Amino acid sequence: MAAKNWLNPEGVTLFVDCIETNLRMTLNEIIFNVNELSDDSVIYAKRIEGHFTCNSEAVILQLTEEESNWYITDIAQKYCPGFDYFLESDIIKDFVKQLKGIEEYSSPEKLVSRVIYYAEFDA
Repeated sequence: MAAKNWLNPEGVTLFVDCIETNLRMTLNEIIFNVNELSDDSVIYAKRIEGHFTCNSEAVILQLTEEESNWYITDIAQKYCPGFDYFLESDIIKDFVKQLKGIEEYSSPEKLVSRVIYYAEFDA
């Protein structure tokens, strides 16, 4: 896959890299750029004081077919110790698409907060 320019919600380029590598960023950056991810990407993130936040460090994993059948704790232990499963990118994409038309979630911050709430309490 070609290199991508990743933007934060303020529109500032963060870096250029290839998402097939185990790329680390924040949940805010990943959720804001979720449409750049392949549908089979899986996101793991670090909890801050027991919770995911917009500033939680996160990693995008591209798993093999075999790895996708592993327990989520085994994946974290092998590829990103200290991180917890967050969501698959296709789930985030679908949820963001649903929220886009709702005025309450028109700001990037509120949208990201709602996705994080969904991941922690509803998924």
